[in-house]
Amino acid sequence: EDVTFVASGLFRDLYGEQMKWLDKSVLLALDGASETIKIEYPNLAELLEEALSALGELRDPGRESLSRNGIARSWVAQMLEGEFADATAARTATLRVFAPAIGQYGAGVNRLAERSGAWSNRQQIAKTYLARMGHAYGVDVNGASNQDAFAMRLRQTSQSFLGRASNLYGLVDNNDAFDYLGGLNLAIEMVGDTSPTGFVVVVSNPNKPTMPSLERAIVSEIRGRQLNPEWIQSLMPHGYAGARTMNVAFFENLWGWEVTDPGLFPDRIWEDTKSVYLDDRYEIGVSAFQEETANMPVHVNMIAIMLVAAEKGYWQTTDETIKELGERFAAAVARAGLPGSGHTRPDHPMLDW
Repeated sequence: EDVTFVASGLFRDLYGEQMKWLDKSVLLALDGASETIKIEYPNLAELLEEALSALGELRDPGRESLSRNGIARSWVAQMLEGEFADATAARTATLRVFAPAIGQYGAGVNRLAERSGAWSNRQQIAKTYLARMGHAYGVDVNGASNQDAFAMRLRQTSQSFLGRASNLYGLVDNNDAFDYLGGLNLAIEMVGDTSPTGFVVVVSNPNKPTMPSLERAIVSEIRGRQLNPEWIQSLMPHGYAGARTMNVAFFENLWGWEVTDPGLFPDRIWEDTKSVYLDDRYEIGVSAFQEETANMPVHVNMIAIMLVAAEKGYWQTTDETIKELGERFAAAVARAGLPGSGHTRPDHPMLDW
């Protein structure tokens, strides 16, 4: 079928030639059906030659059927739909490799998620993702801004994938995963009105690759790591550094995934998070640890994230739970003040709520 490649800024810098070859692979696939296109749509022959000119000596015209060649089928459909199809449009319709602009890094989704008072709806975040990631790369194009072409590709996308080649970091203990894959899923939802099915391609063991669903991978990691008393207890001896890790390696990223893909995990995850960290379900002293003077700013921010999730409608919980969190938040702020995070800015809508 058809595939779109979305790369990070680091991948772009390190593997520029590989990105060109990804572009060539798309053009070669189109060329595999070029003879068929010329026979069935002779009026597109000239535009087809323009689109494939970047291949140069790699040209290898073929007679594959459009029913089997998804890239060729998509190219033809896009040309027939275009009212003013020209050479530029013909090449644009082949673009499948996108990344941030030259010199830029990140999709911008994680920074916006962490500043929850700066936006009122998820579409604002999706637009940021499209703007930052909608730069095309290929044999004869190097970071050209083309958000329309990017949106066109995403509109036809039903599945998303993130490759993981290392166990050093997970999907929830850093914000890159939801920045890229979460942002991608959100953008696909915005332009196509349907959320894609996400998968994680795990190749940390090349001899035994796996591909769990994103939902399964996320929930398994949270249950096995962030909600695991062993993980929590290993952080507590480190004082403020340990408390901060609980916040940035769990709470902030749990919120990030919630914003970008609200149907990814059930409300039960939020309930368990409160039970484990605030109510000390495992009786390991984590509540008292958070309320130590040095750790209070982190404690305030953790409660704020849960309140923001409820205020924005992502976490459907009881009035009693919200009242309890509100009282605990007010008491913590009275003691330690606002920590100055993106969830506790003085004009944040959650505070009035």
